[in-house]
Amino acid sequence: IGFVGFDSVKKEKLWLEEDILLLKTIADVFVNAMKRKQAEEVLKFEREQLLSIFEGSDEIIYVADPMTYEVLYINLTTKNTFGDVVGQKCYQVFQNQDLPCSFCSNKHIFGENLGKTYIWESQNKINKRWYRSIDRAIRWPNGRMVRYEMAIDFTDHKLAEEALREGEEKLAR
Repeated sequence: IGFVGFDSVKKEKLWLEEDILLLKTIADVFVNAMKRKQAEEVLKFEREQLLSIFEGSDEIIYVADPMTYEVLYINLTTKNTFGDVVGQKCYQVFQNQDLPCSFCSNKHIFGENLGKTYIWESQNKINKRWYRSIDRAIRWPNGRMVRYEMAIDFTDHKLAEEALREGEEKLAR
């Protein structure tokens, strides 16, 4: 039986320590990858929840850049009403105008009004429907502030009000 030298034992011990360190590193990488995958699954689920809420709404919802007026997001109702208009100018696709709308809410939700909600009513020039719009500046995922708008169609209510007013005027005469 041969005698194993001190240097050989020392080398084997160092190799074992390196192997153990390597295995620990691999295990840490694996654990971190699993945690990242779980976090990505949670984020994906939360994103799907939010999209489900917006896509399930019967109201027009869109997001536009306040500087370029580019439409950044539309929900399904908006798509069904105006088509797939993402990337186009909001004033062109929603109002058939060549320039930004005179009634654009940007001045009411940005600058000194940042953080405030602006509610207004108008008749759409394309489909002639009446909308009560709720606008607010929100932070987009890339950090920039954008305009969020939800437009609630109240045409039937508006027409009923007008009919009632006309009836009252006739009755008064």
